Order: sequence, then structure tokens, then C-alpha cells
Amino acid sequence: MYRCTTGFNVIIDNIYPGSVASVQPLAIMKPNTAVCHSGGTSGWRCGVQKSTNSQQSINGRTFTLSEANFCGAPGDSGGPVVNAENNALGIYTAALGKDLTGTCGAIFGGGARPNSVYQPLGPYLARYSNVKLRID
Repeated sequence: MYRCTTGFNVIIDNIYPGSVASVQPLAIMKPNTAVCHSGGTSGWRCGVQKSTNSQQSINGRTFTLSEANFCGAPGDSGGPVVNAENNALGIYTAALGKDLTGTCGAIFGGGARPNSVYQPLGPYLARYSNVKLRID
């Protein structure tokens, strides 16, 4: 099982092929708290919740997404985003920037941590009452 701690670390427990993280019920997003995402390319990455209401233009369309400073790469889209208690927050969308290979490389010279955006689940679940978050 993987989980993100308040110190922005990933704890790995009882891992074997095909294991899953135990995701908890939906939580309210809070700026400046620990968040983690799991991606098919990058694995588990953690950072700090930045904006919870960020306007992003993707292929000419504007979306309201949440922003956090963890890295990501192609193949990570669709993965879960959780808080330090493993509560569901959203679905990973994209790393911000122009690097098509992702933003998980080394940062030299004290550069800033990369930012990524994700689709928050709260507004979606509120709008579509027939959709439920399954956590079992």
C-alpha cells in the first residue's frame, strides 16, 4: 500500500504485484497541504496543494482545475490524486510546461518544483449525482 505523509513522503507498505492503495472518502482540498498522485509513468509523486481553482487553457478550451507542485509525465493522466490521509481529491490531468517528456527530471541550481494540474472530484460528483466514488 502507498500513502503520502504530511511531510510529503511516500510510505510503501505490503507491496506485491497487483497491489492497490486503500483510498479513503472524498475530502475538501486545502491549499498548502500535502498531496500525492500516482501515475503510470512517474509512480507516486508528492508535493504541496497550490490553487484549488486554477483556470487552464488546454487545446483552446478553458478548464477549472486544481494545481499542485508535484511532477508528472506522459502516461500519468487518469491516475488518482490523494491527500496525506489517502482521501480522494481528484484525477491527474497534466504537468504544466512545454517539456513533452514530463517534469520529473532533476532540478539544478535551486529551481522551482514543477506544477501539475488535476480534475477535482468534488464539483464533478456534485453535478452528476448518479456518479459515486467507490472506495472498497
